[in-house]
Amino acid sequence: MRVRVWVDAWHLRCCAPPFEVGDRVAWPLATDAEQSGWLEEVLGADLARTVTFTEDHHDALPVATPETHGVVQSITAATMSVGTSSGAPAPALLVDVRGAEGGDMSCHGHRLLGYVVVLEVSAPAP
Repeated sequence: MRVRVWVDAWHLRCCAPPFEVGDRVAWPLATDAEQSGWLEEVLGADLARTVTFTEDHHDALPVATPETHGVVQSITAATMSVGTSSGAPAPALLVDVRGAEGGDMSCHGHRLLGYVVVLEVSAPAP
């Protein structure tokens, strides 16, 4: 089964290991209605609706939450324009990448927000 997972860039910069397409990962996953509203503004409604989980390494989940094991199938970095004058959030620039480490991908006035990761899981996610 394939699922789409949002991974915040700051989680990777802080305390999560980097990963690449083809890597086996074990992540605590959460469903988060508050995050999904924010993702719609950033990713657009169509893509955001396909993101069913967020990766969380910061103890926001109950202690008994099992990790979901899977293989990374694809990674799309989401960057946002900085300094827009309209005040309305600009849609993210989406770039397919081979690996994710949370480092600064700032270029052409964009900053890294996070990643949409397609994860092939061997058992249903929590």
